[in-house]
Amino acid sequence: MSHEALTEARAAFPHGGHPIEVERTTFRYADHVAALAGQAAFIGAFKARRQAAFEAERARWKAQGLDSFVAEEGPHEPATAIPPGCFGVETAAPGNVWKVLKAVGDQVAAGDAVAIIESMKMEIAVTAHAAGRVREIRAAPGRILKAGDVVAVPEG
Repeated sequence: MSHEALTEARAAFPHGGHPIEVERTTFRYADHVAALAGQAAFIGAFKARRQAAFEAERARWKAQGLDSFVAEEGPHEPATAIPPGCFGVETAAPGNVWKVLKAVGDQVAAGDAVAIIESMKMEIAVTAHAAGRVREIRAAPGRILKAGDVVAVPEG
């Protein structure tokens, strides 16, 4: 099967768009080695692209200061009290703060995203459950949060 046909089959198969052909045969290791040798250029190019993508991602991590891990010392910092007339916007899941979307003084409506955290390779919006004006931001990009940590404190 040519590279183009194989690529097309791989794209169509998960959607039921490629017929399955079953053929009886005997596996011969020598044939397998020969097939690998025949695909050596393609395999080498794939490995080079994969390594280049990995190195580019590591460079992005380093540029963002995310290329090393520093264990937290002692217990997690205690929750600071929410001022009267305010409410906390808490994260429902643990993760790293990827982006803070609101700033002190910004107005938020119920359901507005205040920040985005990354958890298990997913982006999760941290949303306000009520309307108000942001009084405090308690998280910054790169900070590790535990479930229930307060990201922002609007008054409303």
